[in-house]
Amino acid sequence: MSILGFERAQRARTLQTALCFALASCAPSVANRDVASPTTDDARASDPPETPSTEHPTHDPTDARAADATPTDANPDDAVRLVRSPDGDAHVTSGRSAWRPAPETSIPSDAAVDAFCACLTETEGRFELVGTVTGRLPREIPEASGMVTSRFDDAVLWTHNDSGHDAVLFAVHEDGTLLARLELTSARGRLRNRDFEDLAAGPCDARDNARSCLYVGDFGDNELNAPSVHVHRLREPDPTSRRAQPPTDPRSATSVARVETMELTFPDGARDTEAMVVDDHGTVWLLTKRPPNGRFRLYSAPFRASSRATLTFHGEVSLAPLGMIASLSMFTAADLHPRCGLVGAYYGGAFAMRVESANVAAAVGSELVPIPTGRGLQNETVAFTADGYRHAMEGESAPIHRFRCVARSN
Repeated sequence: MSILGFERAQRARTLQTALCFALASCAPSVANRDVASPTTDDARASDPPETPSTEHPTHDPTDARAADATPTDANPDDAVRLVRSPDGDAHVTSGRSAWRPAPETSIPSDAAVDAFCACLTETEGRFELVGTVTGRLPREIPEASGMVTSRFDDAVLWTHNDSGHDAVLFAVHEDGTLLARLELTSARGRLRNRDFEDLAAGPCDARDNARSCLYVGDFGDNELNAPSVHVHRLREPDPTSRRAQPPTDPRSATSVARVETMELTFPDGARDTEAMVVDDHGTVWLLTKRPPNGRFRLYSAPFRASSRATLTFHGEVSLAPLGMIASLSMFTAADLHPRCGLVGAYYGGAFAMRVESANVAAAVGSELVPIPTGRGLQNETVAFTADGYRHAMEGESAPIHRFRCVARSN
């Protein structure tokens, strides 16, 4: 649900949220800057950025997006070396000197970032995160509220819209090309998008080591009045077969997929939720959106199609070590790597933590490592890639940001 819609539904209980939004929008030194748009002073202070080899996004010359694009958006391959200080401010840098202490935060060691990247790249060394705008989401996706990387192609992502839209998954190349639309149906007919909030990849059964299924979380509950929530599962189709000749009409890319559904109930009353991961055993883990006192709550249940279950509560995870903005913010998206941990997004930033897929409950008490994001407040997507992660904010033609772990030479 959009921020304005949320505020309308929650006027009586939005003091913390309003303060968070005010701080993020009124204090540019705290809010993230666009990774492809360094300030002039920062750009002069840094070495010329390296430009990684990546495919240019395709833009229709008649598309208003191309006409309105800023110079940095017009060339997504212009990457910058970027690390983020603990107060959330993005800095272009040629070294690690941009890490600056902030009174309200704890600073993760360089080793935490290095370990995160070493696991993803399977290479030991020192790393920095290089951010690139690879393209823009198609106009059919104005409210991206969940994302996961396709197992068929690391450059392809699956995403969906928030509530108020059809129950459709979109396969999008990171350059912004729409590859496929997948209309979801159930045994009762066309599925309803009550409030789709997150996507996850996981196994279809105990023998599926390839994590071949997509899980769709229909569990948004801003007004805290839903007696139960739902998670849908389907086998991921191969979206790359259309890559050579992408459709000019999105309707020509549409196919239908039948889902299996599980109904879930929270043990302690209704909870608004926007983040979900699935471990290697097929257990669904839900992470609540509105953390009391800066903490989000962690629940789980093994996925069993056409069944009902009560979620198990595991504990709370504090966002406070990430700073004041995070502690007042809302937890909106997550993704789980089989070996390298969990990435999470909140309004105004993102973080990583080292937890094993076999023991997601260890997130309670784990260290949170801040990681950079693109500019914008309403970040509701995050997904691992082979060498980093990507995300996109809500909004029409939103930029697709990809961050790569790049080994440092010194």
